[in-house]
Amino acid sequence: AGIPWEIKTVPQLIEQTKGQKYALPLLQLTLTYLWDMRQHGSNETQLLEAIDNLPNVLELIAQQLYTNLADSERKLAQSIFLKLVKLNDNLCQSHCSCKIAESQADDKVKEILRYYANHDSHFITLSHASQQTATITHEVLFHHWSTLKQWLLEYREEQLLKQRLSHAAHTWESLHRP
Repeated sequence: AGIPWEIKTVPQLIEQTKGQKYALPLLQLTLTYLWDMRQHGSNETQLLEAIDNLPNVLELIAQQLYTNLADSERKLAQSIFLKLVKLNDNLCQSHCSCKIAESQADDKVKEILRYYANHDSHFITLSHASQQTATITHEVLFHHWSTLKQWLLEYREEQLLKQRLSHAAHTWESLHRP
């Protein structure tokens, strides 16, 4: 605390949020990032010039978190994020909740979920009800994290087939068919 924002920072951030879909989570990430970098002695004006726009901060943070994982953890993180995405027939994605028990969560899965939930970005939200669930916190990830976008492109057809089979199985069971 005790470090005031530079005069041009606030108007510059407000300008960057104008017309920006998902402005609030992007602004939150950017302010947290700027604050952390300032605490480490970085120049605020130079940081704002370097990041250029708010979605770049999300990309930077998400990619840095992912890169900091070991290779085996990266593959697991990819699997986790894909399980937390629901695709519809129009190939649009939305976030969905996944019961952690259903994802065959071993200790490593829980560790990665906590890693993304506990970071300042809160990319994943963990509920602490009777049955713990995980959810992608902000849809902004689908649009501005290039790695997740690439995963979604690669696995779109596979995910849609799984969702259709799951829906068909659920329908079959609801009709009490053998």
